Amino acid sequence: MENKLKTTKGKFVKGDNFLVKQKITTPCEHKIDGAVKVAEYIVREIKKNTRSKIAEGIRYYASEEEYTERYNKWKNSSLVQRLLTRPDPPNLLKAKALWTERVFKGRPWDHKEYIIETFKGYAVVRPAYSHKLKRNRTFKKHWHKYKNYDYRYDIWSNIHYGYVGLSVGFEKETLLNGANLAQIIDSSGGDAEDPIDDVTAINIGFSLYKKFGKFADKLTANDVLDELNKLPDNKLPDARKRHTCLESKNKL
Repeated sequence: MENKLKTTKGKFVKGDNFLVKQKITTPCEHKIDGAVKVAEYIVREIKKNTRSKIAEGIRYYASEEEYTERYNKWKNSSLVQRLLTRPDPPNLLKAKALWTERVFKGRPWDHKEYIIETFKGYAVVRPAYSHKLKRNRTFKKHWHKYKNYDYRYDIWSNIHYGYVGLSVGFEKETLLNGANLAQIIDSSGGDAEDPIDDVTAINIGFSLYKKFGKFADKLTANDVLDELNKLPDNKLPDARKRHTCLESKNKL
């Protein structure tokens, strides 16, 4: 009998009466998308921190909108009140000092070490280049899977940085300028270097803020993950990798 072609994916192997195109892959053992857990956490942090007392303090000095409200309230007050008081003007130096205290390495709004330790049970073990060691190494707690990609642990705090930074009244340019951005890169633990990834993650925070507003009331983990998943590879060249089970070693 004439051999027939049975179309599946993979290499051709000969069957009894047909050629079988057989897919050769290593089975993926990762049944849970661990990045979902991390995204849920960072959304909780965004919602909590945009409403925090420290955010109110930063907003008081950073936000032109807040100052305008104060000024109009003062302007419409009684003559005696206007003579005795005057609203504090914006003070970017004070706002930056309060902000830096929150986001600097090891401070409450630097989530990197917390993510590593708290979500290590949801992490994937994968090789990646270490900028600190200047060579490839195996990471056991730093990457989390979502669909076909693994995401590095530092992107989440950068998303938070972008969202909360706009919420408290900073301009995008202030948040992205060299001095402020260096704080975030420096606090990555030494295994991240590419500023493209940092800026991309911060811009995701900006984009989400534009959609969901000052206090992120309707923001969900899916919104964050959708923003990450739709990005082209050149926007996250270092912090997003093809899921380790789907990389080239499993391709024909």
